Amino acid sequence: SALRMRHANFSHGAMYQGVFYDFFAYAQPIESIIGRGRPRELRESQLGALGVAFFYMNAGSLQETDNTGAATGNSFMPQEFAGALAWGGKITPDFDIGVGIKFIYSKLYESAQTAAADLGARLRMRIIGMPLTLSAGVHNLGGSLRYGRENQNLPLFASAGANLRVFKNLTLTGDVIAPRDNRVYGAGGIELRQALTTKTGFSLRAG
Repeated sequence: SALRMRHANFSHGAMYQGVFYDFFAYAQPIESIIGRGRPRELRESQLGALGVAFFYMNAGSLQETDNTGAATGNSFMPQEFAGALAWGGKITPDFDIGVGIKFIYSKLYESAQTAAADLGARLRMRIIGMPLTLSAGVHNLGGSLRYGRENQNLPLFASAGANLRVFKNLTLTGDVIAPRDNRVYGAGGIELRQALTTKTGFSLRAG
């Protein structure tokens, strides 16, 4: 929601037994989309920012077997695809909200498709002079995937997290995740950033 320039990200991951996944995301301030301001002088938009993302996973070719485990001579290829459109914007100078809608297509032996939504909020403040960001979200609100007669719910979960910048180049993070069908668990991380020049630098992360 506080974007000042266009952002794009692409990744490709190759895994075991021919499994691979691709991810692409792009976002930019809304005012630059509708033509306000010069492209090289983007500023934080009062209308927020729009983003799109695409995810694709291919599990490779699998040999089909019957209920006795004997090969039938046929094969099938499980695939997953998701496309999302999201908006984020400021409600106050320190409070942001965001919403995303996504289409999900899944193919195992049979195929299924559904739609879902994600909701999120972020609050920025200071504690003992240190910048603190609190966030919360609900993910995968919506339908379920129906494979033939089998109905599979999406992995609905809620999360809450905090980001504390202890020093200019040191950040601590913590999250609590509550899945619908599993136990609540936590996660934590640390990031150290170091500038090399005015335009380059590197980050070390652990979690």
